[in-house]
Amino acid sequence: MMVAPCAFGGEFVVVSATAAPAYRRGQGPDGVLPESYVFSAGIHFGGATRDRRQEQMPFLTVAQTLAAGLARQSYFPAKDPAQANLVIIVHWGATQTYDDFNRQDTLESLNNELADYTAKIQANGMADAGPLNLLLSAQDAAATRQEQYLNANAELLGFKRSLLNEGANIVASEEEKTMRIELAEERYFVVLMAYDYQFLKKTKTPRLLWVTRMSVRSPGNNFTEAVPGMTRIAADFFGQQRDGITRAETKLREGKVEIGELKVIGSVPETTSPPKSP
Repeated sequence: MMVAPCAFGGEFVVVSATAAPAYRRGQGPDGVLPESYVFSAGIHFGGATRDRRQEQMPFLTVAQTLAAGLARQSYFPAKDPAQANLVIIVHWGATQTYDDFNRQDTLESLNNELADYTAKIQANGMADAGPLNLLLSAQDAAATRQEQYLNANAELLGFKRSLLNEGANIVASEEEKTMRIELAEERYFVVLMAYDYQFLKKTKTPRLLWVTRMSVRSPGNNFTEAVPGMTRIAADFFGQQRDGITRAETKLREGKVEIGELKVIGSVPETTSPPKSP
């Protein structure tokens, strides 16, 4: 039996970080120059499992937690929203998964029908393959549906490129198996998409600068504790380009966040789902 990676006493947070080739942070004597931002609430994904803590967690609470991580990379809330360098759209929630509740019944029926079909062929030299083909079609349809959910989650969480690279191997690698297990189970996630705010105001055209996607498995956890845990890991990647995905362990039940006043705006380009990375 295969299980999703889970560390003793902690969880593995998976991070995908991409940045536009033209995005470069200014450099000062003490390192990168600070950039200011305002937040904008993106899409909240409810997930398949009823999670009251996630439903009741205000966006501002999510934003305050992210702000502490952003400060580690010298991104700070804009004192004057109109002059902010970035507008950071935040999508958050839980992934959707596909559960084939008829899988076991279909498998048992398929085995019985196959045995009956084989017996008739041996006894009479012929048999009706219709019932067997119907069961095979149902099994294929369920597998296709599950693959669709898996691919959608791979796009949302930033696994897609890594999954395609690993899938090019003739034999599935351990990394591919791990990713597929992670994508098949419900995961809490937060996606930060940073746009050039001044360019957006001037041209009315969104220019995506960087994207950071973080996720952790939801079974056995809750969203309130997951967001600080994910942020502790993902903060090191904000505004950066990293190839592939990074998996790191953290404890979800520790840490305290304190942050000053944040500016949240509500007028941003509408999107139906988090778009692809830059």
